[in-house]
Amino acid sequence: MFRSKHILYLLGLLIISCTAKNEADSSPRLKEIVSKLAEERSVYGSLWSYSEKDADHPFCYLIDSTSIDELVQLTDNESPIVQHYAFTALSFRRYEHIDAIVLKHIDDTATYIYSSGCVVGSQKIADFMLNFGLGTIGAPQLDSLRDAIIFNHPYLETFDDIAVSCEGYPPYYDRFKELAENDFNSALITAIATYKKEEDVDYLCMALDSFNNDYLTQKLIQIFPHERFKPHLEKTILKFEQDSSYSKENHFYYAVASYQNNWAKSSLNKLVNAARTSEYQHEYHLRKIMQATEKFDSIYYSNVRSKALEGLNGERSGTDYFEFSFRTWWR
Repeated sequence: MFRSKHILYLLGLLIISCTAKNEADSSPRLKEIVSKLAEERSVYGSLWSYSEKDADHPFCYLIDSTSIDELVQLTDNESPIVQHYAFTALSFRRYEHIDAIVLKHIDDTATYIYSSGCVVGSQKIADFMLNFGLGTIGAPQLDSLRDAIIFNHPYLETFDDIAVSCEGYPPYYDRFKELAENDFNSALITAIATYKKEEDVDYLCMALDSFNNDYLTQKLIQIFPHERFKPHLEKTILKFEQDSSYSKENHFYYAVASYQNNWAKSSLNKLVNAARTSEYQHEYHLRKIMQATEKFDSIYYSNVRSKALEGLNGERSGTDYFEFSFRTWWR
């Protein structure tokens, strides 16, 4: 018995000795890697993909040869570039507490320069961790991170995207209404619209009247196609009929099609008949109608689609002829 304990004791000392030796050997190398990263003037964007051509970059050492504990410590480094690479390495390693790192640095103001091809810009390390974290972490951590932002950090830039993406999530409704009392912004308005509550219609109508923002109007109506919102779209339809050069982006067409009723059919037929100034504009216009009707119900809007397709076939024949003639002449 005593002999067995003695052997286990010696074995334990051997393991501790080897571990200490490995840590001692790796520490200078890690310090060298961190020093090289800190000296870099910018973050090279393509390294996020960890491609073979970048295998000699110090970042790869963080992924392959650094412990999780060391990476967590490096996210507190005084260099935001080192923080960036350490956090990215943790994401590659599927660190399960990545949300805790994000929340710890959520108020950091340090910035760094990033480059990707010909694009160069600056970014706060807090924004990078938050945006990168939201795109990589799993459901449990993602939920806790969203909760923290909605209830404790509504001033962050990413709050708007999170609020709109919640799409009627019940636990956030009262919080959105509370914030909307003091902050009348498009993200909160759109978030409230996702709940589709009759009690909010007056508030949403006031928002539509107050904001000179076509995207907000059309996005809100597409989410919550209420009868009282139709006048905002009818004004735009009238402009299409009166001005052949008038144009709108996708969300306008989606907003009209979202009603999926006789009014929507009639309105879309008016738009089909509202010819644009040039052939290119008219084709673009008809294609948007086709996309919007397909998104909501291509069968219900089959009559509208057939008329739009007739117009497209007419435009396409002329375009195809021009392209063929030009290519033939060029050869």
